[in-house]
Amino acid sequence: MTKRIFSLLTAGLFLCLVLTSCVKSNMQMSVDFTGNVSISGTYMYQDSMIELMEENPFLKVRERLENSGFTVEDCKEDEFSGIRVSMEKVHIDRLSGFEGEREPLDLFLFMTQEDEMEPVFFTVRKGFLKSIYTASMCYDLSGDVTDEDIAEMMPYVDESFEITFQVTLPKGAVSYNADTVSEDGRTYVWNVALGKRTDVQFTFELWDLKKLLIMAAVVLVIVIIILLILILVVVTKNRREKEAAERRKLEMKEAAGISEEGPEEDPAEDDITEGPEELAEGSGTEDFEEDTENELPEDEEDAGEEEEDAEEEDLEE
Repeated sequence: MTKRIFSLLTAGLFLCLVLTSCVKSNMQMSVDFTGNVSISGTYMYQDSMIELMEENPFLKVRERLENSGFTVEDCKEDEFSGIRVSMEKVHIDRLSGFEGEREPLDLFLFMTQEDEMEPVFFTVRKGFLKSIYTASMCYDLSGDVTDEDIAEMMPYVDESFEITFQVTLPKGAVSYNADTVSEDGRTYVWNVALGKRTDVQFTFELWDLKKLLIMAAVVLVIVIIILLILILVVVTKNRREKEAAERRKLEMKEAAGISEEGPEEDPAEDDITEGPEELAEGSGTEDFEEDTENELPEDEEDAGEEEEDAEEEDLEE
């Protein structure tokens, strides 16, 4: 048994697997409604394991993660030391590729290897207003080790092995293979198995808020235009109905012989109204004539006297 375990330990790939028994790695990812992704995580070795290494295993990894856009800090927890990485609010499309472009991203290698690796966590199927994203990630700790090898190795494996992945979505996933799910159906957790490949699979939908806002603005403008047109139509209709009513009223007045200035004068009525005045004027004239007649005798007498005086003057001459 000892020789068997020793031969397994000398195998490079399985040696990496044994080293993971002294590793703690936890990664958290959150996606919001706008499609922004935030990532944080830790990757730590046991201090006793670090002392056996010729150089710090995190130096080159740290540099590579910083070049990939992550913020990297040193961290320590009990007898473990390592790094804490974070990336704040990066749009999901920058971390996504189209289906069939590449193999799923091995998160364990992404956190440990020194070579450059572009972080592509999702595949996407774009729609006009809504896109579907599928996790394209895994933890591959299987290598060429069989289940029998793992069973033989388990008594010698440190219980400090712990690798988990957690994601929080804006709403429930369409599908997933997580080990545990929160009560609100938005947070999913995967516990990575030693010596096996753990696929991180979940699919969710995201609406394109920019297009939704543009569509909402267009619809709002159309609604406002329709309302203005309806108001204009109603106002125009009411004005025309009012003008038509006034026209009909005027026509009815004209038909009845009534103008807008008032009723027309009736000649017969004028004669009737003016009769008494004329009568009054007539009586005044008669009075004048009577006075004249009364004055006439006096005038005639004066005239007669003047004629007699004239005759007498003629005779004297």
